Amino acid sequence: MKNKKIIIWIVSIIGISIIVCIGFFAYIIKSLDYGPFHATKIEPIEISDNVMRFQLSENGEFIIDNRIDTLSPVLTFIENRTIKWTLEMNEITEIGDVSITSIDPIRFYFIWFNTHSYGVDRGRMKINKRTGKNKFYLNCL
Repeated sequence: MKNKKIIIWIVSIIGISIIVCIGFFAYIIKSLDYGPFHATKIEPIEISDNVMRFQLSENGEFIIDNRIDTLSPVLTFIENRTIKWTLEMNEITEIGDVSITSIDPIRFYFIWFNTHSYGVDRGRMKINKRTGKNKFYLNCL
């Protein structure tokens, strides 16, 4: 009976230790994200031929322009044929493999595979459709 209680205590301590370690490693992996960063609002520019277009609503279109003339892609949101905002993604040279993950009346979220001055990784971004206020993270798992 006494040995059974000792075994139960040892197994319980080992189980709790494993759970704590898993939580710690999950926290470490999550903290490997870099950011938040913010894209800079700029004056609208002429859209090049190197674009990706996404319909966010019946009258809203999100455009990613991987410009060749500069190092930074440009994001533009057009609603009712009017440019609402244009953002420049500083220190990122190309955005590709884009997936819009969520859209609501105020904001939308997307993830991408990107190239930047330090290498290649995943990114995720949240943008307010009305104002262009945004934040993004790099190296997201």
